[in-house]
Amino acid sequence: MSAIIATQLSRIKFFNYIRANPFLLRQMQSVAVAVGVATCFGAPVGGVLFSIEVTSTVFAVSNLWKCFYGSAWAIVMFRSLHEIASISTFDQTSHDETQFGPALLLFIVLGTLCGLMAALFLFMFIKAQEIILKLHLQQGYRRYILIVTVMFGIGILAYPFYALRISDRQISNEMFDKEGLMQNHWETG
Repeated sequence: MSAIIATQLSRIKFFNYIRANPFLLRQMQSVAVAVGVATCFGAPVGGVLFSIEVTSTVFAVSNLWKCFYGSAWAIVMFRSLHEIASISTFDQTSHDETQFGPALLLFIVLGTLCGLMAALFLFMFIKAQEIILKLHLQQGYRRYILIVTVMFGIGILAYPFYALRISDRQISNEMFDKEGLMQNHWETG
């Protein structure tokens, strides 16, 4: 919303020089996105990172400090206006104390395993590309060899796990079944 408002504000005569320069217009939109997210969620760094993510194909590094500066001032203004009794904003959401239990450790392990699997996938993909390039095949055949290689790899990895072999329809039926998941069915196949 903030980027839309910034774009509409650029149509005012006072801001014509911004509208005439595409770099300045994009810069203003990046800062507006950062300010909007920072104001909504109370996180200036999160606003800047989201702004970079949204405008990553055209994000200029020189916009980084401008986004952070705008986000920081937006938070200062938001908190200042919130403290004034005559201005009412939405109620603040309060959360209980964060519990660091065994579930947190499991999430850390899961995140680490998924990161390692992603790194393994990228390593295998790069090696498959290198092998295909060494074969000096025509462009059309490279695509088919890559598809067969990926299918073969997925088949080898998925076959031992029964849950990866059953169809989407069977998974959906079991998920919405009245009796719940049949644990023995998933383990034995």
